[in-house]
Amino acid sequence: MTTFATVWITVLAILVLLTAWAGKRRANTIWAALIDNRNTGSLAQFQIVVWSFTLIPIIFAAIWERATRSPSTALSLSLDASLWTVLGISTASILGANAIKTQKDQKDNGPLSAGDRILVRTIPQEAGKTPRPKFYFFDMFAYDEGSKALKGLDVTKLQNWIFTVGFACTYIYVVIQQYSQVNDPSALTSLPALNNTILGLMGLSQAGYLTAKALPQNGTPDTSVTATTTAATTLTAAASPAPAAPQLPAPALAAPPANPTPSPAIVEHNA
Repeated sequence: MTTFATVWITVLAILVLLTAWAGKRRANTIWAALIDNRNTGSLAQFQIVVWSFTLIPIIFAAIWERATRSPSTALSLSLDASLWTVLGISTASILGANAIKTQKDQKDNGPLSAGDRILVRTIPQEAGKTPRPKFYFFDMFAYDEGSKALKGLDVTKLQNWIFTVGFACTYIYVVIQQYSQVNDPSALTSLPALNNTILGLMGLSQAGYLTAKALPQNGTPDTSVTATTTAATTLTAAASPAPAAPQLPAPALAAPPANPTPSPAIVEHNA
């Protein structure tokens, strides 16, 4: 395994573990970086995490590879403007999405106020334990409000997710191929650039995603979607013994009368 591949895998693993550890410490879940303030999976947060995990390990690996061959020029690696544009698009996406959510969450008659049309996931409560939000993967493709909240499929989100994952994976593949085909990786002074077609598709997809998020969705959300039951609660209920049936008192037997009246047949015989 080359130095580039080793450093790339190492830095990526460190980022994943650090993100999971920070989420566990601050929000009691390793998925905190992907969960928004409504306790739902966030596409905007997913995008910035994906591109951070894509570019940061590659930059560190490229610099380290150059340092092993020519330490004096290790930091002379240049980044194309297209890479800064990608980071800017993902950052603008999460800032725009959070701004829209803030306006939607307001209960007054603001320009984007959604009032009771917003659906927030409830966090399961367990006695003696800190509440732990869950990450629902398909929340990233669902509507945020209205009758389809957390149920219907928002195609603008699906398209955005496909572009994000597809372009990130393609870029990683191109970089690996570039570094595996040169005899002296330290001679590479820059990382591959993204062409204007890819940047345009990403920009249009982000614009469609934010526009769809800002548009109001009619209807009342189905609150049963957010009903959750923890496994611990289910197991406890299953293991609990069934309540004993109430014991009914036995019917009392009537005592015979003190002076029973003899039947007519007995009286006639005696006479």
